Amino acid sequence: MTTVVRAFLRYLPRRKTLSLLQVLGIAFGVASAVGMALSARAALGSLTRAVEFLSGKATHTLARPAGPLEETVLPRVARDPAVAAFSPVIDRRVGLASGEIVRLLGVDPLLDRAFRPDLAPPEDAGFRFLTEPDTCLVDRATAGRLGLEPGGRLVTARGDLTVLGTFPNPTGEPVILVDLATAQELLGLRGVVDRVDLVLTNPEGFRARWGTGFRVEGAGERARTLREMLRAFRLNLEALSLMGLFVGVFLVYNTAMFAVVTRRRDAGVLRSLGVYRREVAGAFLVELGILGLAGGILGSALGFALSRGLTARVGEAVSQVYFFLRPQPP
Repeated sequence: MTTVVRAFLRYLPRRKTLSLLQVLGIAFGVASAVGMALSARAALGSLTRAVEFLSGKATHTLARPAGPLEETVLPRVARDPAVAAFSPVIDRRVGLASGEIVRLLGVDPLLDRAFRPDLAPPEDAGFRFLTEPDTCLVDRATAGRLGLEPGGRLVTARGDLTVLGTFPNPTGEPVILVDLATAQELLGLRGVVDRVDLVLTNPEGFRARWGTGFRVEGAGERARTLREMLRAFRLNLEALSLMGLFVGVFLVYNTAMFAVVTRRRDAGVLRSLGVYRREVAGAFLVELGILGLAGGILGSALGFALSRGLTARVGEAVSQVYFFLRPQPP
């Protein structure tokens, strides 16, 4: 058996073009499947980080089924026995002078500290952030990209803001943080907020008291809703990767069949010398296994490299169709 396999393997270097075609066919299929899978995983991971970062420590949110929520309900929320902490939030998109669209979060810095401590203003700017109008914090990546420093001016489509500092943002999405009153003035939303983030000790009791005219949503429910929206997009990616894999299998099948047909004479000579049929078949399988292993290793490396380019494209497509997403390459 070893002699037969050795004889078959000598065929590979003699037919370099055919052997290379087989390896590349396998590598193409593996690379497409691996690249699509890694880019989809990166997109879902970025979505999870974005939801967790922006939701902070909130267990639930309170909002209207449609439209903004009146500020007049906040005293009632504060008195509710199930509420351990609450923070009103305005969450909108605004355009910059450069044409870039960024996320604008309006919060009460005193109430919001319990939910998103990473977004708290620096100590030297905390008082100004709370008392001075038209001030903001910008995430570090956006500030670096736009060349903004403390004291600089950020020009938006709604008005100019003075930058007081920066904050870390692992999501990659451009975010501007302003005081709640500044957000209301800037966006023309006086007396209303988009939602109230909550930490609840008795969610069932709270839902019973706020079930009419309001929407109470758990922190995990919104993430699940967004994942459901991405499921169809992920199926499209998987279908494309399977199509690439099918093309790779088709190439491998045809090149393997061509290799077998062109070597019928060699197989016939071996059979006439007394070599068993299973030994000839085993030699073919060993040869194809070696080619498959080489193609799989090459395809995995190419798939990883491909995923780094696909990840950005996936983020752009999701941002245009569903919501902003900037996944980090694997």
